[in-house]
Amino acid sequence: MFKNYLTVAFRNIRRNKAITFINLSGFAVGITACILITFWIVDEFKYDKFHKKSDRIYRIIVFEDTKQPRTPHPMAM
Repeated sequence: MFKNYLTVAFRNIRRNKAITFINLSGFAVGITACILITFWIVDEFKYDKFHKKSDRIYRIIVFEDTKQPRTPHPMAM
């Protein structure tokens, strides 16, 4: 039964080369994007985890007229 499925699949691949190429290219791009997004998410979760008591780290940000966040001067010490 499985041999029949493979035979039919290879026949269709040989007949429809352009469609097969498009499908395989889309699959490869999708898998690559999924892997890269997973690597990025894992990296973001590991940020500042090398510190002792990393669960106590906070970021204080003040937004002013400029578009850049900054830390207040008394907190920088």
